[in-house]
Amino acid sequence: MRRTTLLLLLALVPGCTKMEKSAPEQTRATAPATAPAPPPPTMTMTGAIARTLPPPSNEVQLQQQMLQEFRDLNPAQQAWNPPASAKLYKRTLVTYRIAPKGTPGNVGEHLPGGGSPQVFQSNVSQRVKAQLAGPAFDIDPKEPLAQTLAPGQAAEWTWWVTPNETGAQTLQLKSWLILNAGGTDQEVALPSRFHDVDVEFNLAGWATLHWQLLLSAILLPLGGWVCKEGWQRLRRRPGPP
Repeated sequence: MRRTTLLLLLALVPGCTKMEKSAPEQTRATAPATAPAPPPPTMTMTGAIARTLPPPSNEVQLQQQMLQEFRDLNPAQQAWNPPASAKLYKRTLVTYRIAPKGTPGNVGEHLPGGGSPQVFQSNVSQRVKAQLAGPAFDIDPKEPLAQTLAPGQAAEWTWWVTPNETGAQTLQLKSWLILNAGGTDQEVALPSRFHDVDVEFNLAGWATLHWQLLLSAILLPLGGWVCKEGWQRLRRRPGPP
């Protein structure tokens, strides 16, 4: 009996030892494999710029609309009449006129202002913006103004120009085409036109502007001298006997 029990124990002990040793192997075999973590995303300069640009389809569509706007430009006669000479602080009128195709009459006739008209031609859009500028002039209005051109009708811009410096000065006529592309206005600058003006000194205009200086420099000393002479005459007058 004892021998049988001892044999059973000897048979069980190696089996238990084998099971204990194989348990870790089974655990290693059944454990899921851990995948390596993906590297963090990187932002390249090319990718950053690509996000700021509009989609290619929108850019192509914008270019097509701009080309169509340029195809729709129409030739127009134009004229402006800057003065050849002017007097200091004396204002004069300058006019810029655009006559679209089909406008009757001569574009340079009866321009408001005293300067000789200068006529030229270029293609224009339905809307045009213009501005007159010159560092030696006070110009009213100063800001550029836009107008819509109607077929067969002339459009005019007028400015009051006052020279504030003598000598050879320059007036500059600026103009822009206003095109509609992509639902927004796109301004295209036309070549500017320049004109030299000989500004002469004007005593009357200078005196009108600087009358306070004249009053303090001439009239006040003259008035003081008159008062002084009158007081001295009173003192020299003999008294009653």
